[in-house]
Amino acid sequence: MTTAVIFILIFILKIMNEIKYSDGLIIIKETLDRGLKKLENTGARLKSIEETVESLLNSNLEDATFDRGSFVKEGLVNIPKEGFYLTHLSPVILNTRNLRAAVKANYNGEEFVPSNLELDDARKYGIRVTSPLIPLNQFGENIGQFLFGKNAILFAKYLRSKGYDRVNLILPDKSDFPFAKQIYFYRQGLDCNMDLDFPMNIAGQIPKKLLRKNRRYNLELV
Repeated sequence: MTTAVIFILIFILKIMNEIKYSDGLIIIKETLDRGLKKLENTGARLKSIEETVESLLNSNLEDATFDRGSFVKEGLVNIPKEGFYLTHLSPVILNTRNLRAAVKANYNGEEFVPSNLELDDARKYGIRVTSPLIPLNQFGENIGQFLFGKNAILFAKYLRSKGYDRVNLILPDKSDFPFAKQIYFYRQGLDCNMDLDFPMNIAGQIPKKLLRKNRRYNLELV
């Protein structure tokens, strides 16, 4: 897809009031599968928790938008007899087949079951959840660094200035069967129970090379 076509798609989505962005940050309100397709069509990718925090601290993401939250690229995996793992390699969005299966399972009131390899990857590359609460004074430690990266301490200061003393992990019930969830990130914490088949905010990032030089986009928030 050419750069010209991508800009035309972005313009159409702006008119349709389905895409809002500033300095390459995009917030689309859609079901997860349709939203990710729209991001792909504009040359964007799903933002990580760390990148979302960076946009917030750099004032590219408005406080009001952060309050409403958005889906990010990280996921939660339940491994029977072990517990929950947070992972940067979310099985839900690993490929189109998984995403379709996850949305369909959600629609049917079922859980999406990852493959054994995806469970192993979550165990190997993810981090085990030991508590549903992450106090701000632990942001410099393993789980804080894993989630918020190089801006973990600055993010803790930001939350403290807003009157918060922790981030909550809103976890599903444990099960004897494996399953995976997509994480929804907002000021109150990380929600691992959001519906995939209901229109929600989805955070994306347009690569810098696709942005017009010296042009800042400021559109009304979703």
